[in-house]
Amino acid sequence: PAPAPVRAPAASFAIAPVLALGIALVMALALLTPAPVRAATYYAGAGAGAAGDGSRARPFASPAAALASGRLRGGDRLLLLPGKYGPLKVANQRFSTPLTIASAPGGRARFDRIEVANSRNIVFENLDVWPDRGGNSALFLVRSLTNATDITFRGLDVRSAPDARAYRRWSKNKWLAVKVSGIFAQGDRSVIADSTIAGTYHALMIEGKGARMVNNRVYGFSGDAMRALGDNSLVRGNRVQDCVAIDPNHDDGFQTWSRGPGGKPNEGTVRGLTVEENIILEWAGPSTNALTCSMQGIFMGGYLEDLVIRNNVISVSAWHGITGYGITGGKIVNNTLVNSRGPSAKRPWIGVWGYKDRGSRDVIVANNIAPKYNVNGGIDATSPRLRNVVLPYPAQQLRDPINGDFRLKPGSKLIDGANPLVAPRRDVEGTARPLGKGPDIGAYEIR
Repeated sequence: PAPAPVRAPAASFAIAPVLALGIALVMALALLTPAPVRAATYYAGAGAGAAGDGSRARPFASPAAALASGRLRGGDRLLLLPGKYGPLKVANQRFSTPLTIASAPGGRARFDRIEVANSRNIVFENLDVWPDRGGNSALFLVRSLTNATDITFRGLDVRSAPDARAYRRWSKNKWLAVKVSGIFAQGDRSVIADSTIAGTYHALMIEGKGARMVNNRVYGFSGDAMRALGDNSLVRGNRVQDCVAIDPNHDDGFQTWSRGPGGKPNEGTVRGLTVEENIILEWAGPSTNALTCSMQGIFMGGYLEDLVIRNNVISVSAWHGITGYGITGGKIVNNTLVNSRGPSAKRPWIGVWGYKDRGSRDVIVANNIAPKYNVNGGIDATSPRLRNVVLPYPAQQLRDPINGDFRLKPGSKLIDGANPLVAPRRDVEGTARPLGKGPDIGAYEIR
């Protein structure tokens, strides 16, 4: 007899129409979902016609006109043709992804000043900022206010005056006449990166939470070179040089202080600050300049928690090379400190102290090179396992400290000598540690 036909379960007859319905639904949803909007590029030109549409042939008349047009979206680029644009104020411009305002290829756009308020997600890139004349010590040439968040300043050339690169030839009267500060980013998650600041009073300052100051160059300043006041700030890879004395300000390569309610200094706590891989030089030019200051390296006041200070090179003549008060939890490791004016057994020092009613505790001080350690309370810097080196005569172990070469000499006893348990994974130049049997003491790792 012929075999009986095999029948599929009744439920299987519903699979085909359900599958077809599902495919149709997915296709319908795809048609209803808008395609991603591609980022656009617009142009603006100083003095361009008011009827510009933002194309290269018909640029907007100014960045302000471009922003007022309502056409710019997050992810877009506004390229500025070479020229002088005067002051720029950006307000009430908030984007979900970053809008970039940059110089167009082939030249640089220049502003007298830039200010950003009540805005979010804007990148200012490859711009020149300096006034034609005059100074105002209360003024920052570039400033984003507290209500401006996720603002980035990258690749800026900021000067107090057109000839600021010649600051070593300036008289005291010239410094006073152009006394103005550089970049101040106040909002959370601000970034100042890859920029050059010359001939200013205070040079760089970040204030908000999660802000970053990386790979900048500060040449010539008469106040403080760098400040970071917010929690979880990062200060990395900056070079600071040439401090001048023109007023009673106590100049610092880097400074922070904690703030209480209402911004009262030395109240509250700064948390999660990292200062690493910076080079801070009191003076790198001819030693005959009469205005050279006696500068502090890294000075931290008030209360700090979870502090990291590592791989910094500091050449200064003041007492405070690296000094912190009221530190709870932290590392001060693999820094190199020398006196900028010759051998010294007294300064600069690495100092850790208490502040008011609170001592410092749980701070690791290890693998450093310095003329002196001034550490009190329960903090240890003298134990052999910590590998801190007292070096009043830096030329004994360093290649050419007087002329700015702070690497260890070939054959130095400090090579491979650091405590590996706390040594950073790279050195001040980004070289991986260790290159030998163990990491080197100080900021540099050499073969």
